[in-house]
Amino acid sequence: MSEPVDNATLQAVISAQGGMLAMILDVLMQNGLLSDEVLSERIAAIYDLTAEESPLAAEILQQQIGDLRGKHRRSP
Repeated sequence: MSEPVDNATLQAVISAQGGMLAMILDVLMQNGLLSDEVLSERIAAIYDLTAEESPLAAEILQQQIGDLRGKHRRSP
């Protein structure tokens, strides 16, 4: 059996996975393959599914995607 994972470890893993997702979305947005509108729709769906299973994961994902969107809004 696996041992329980503490919150700090869980948060680090979720953050790393969310970071990888954010990098992929960043590349798609930089190359014009993903619009902010489509991103909003997809992220809303992912957030809803994630929030059911892990509110902590949903919170981290929401923060990382918010950072990504802010970056692209500031870019020329």
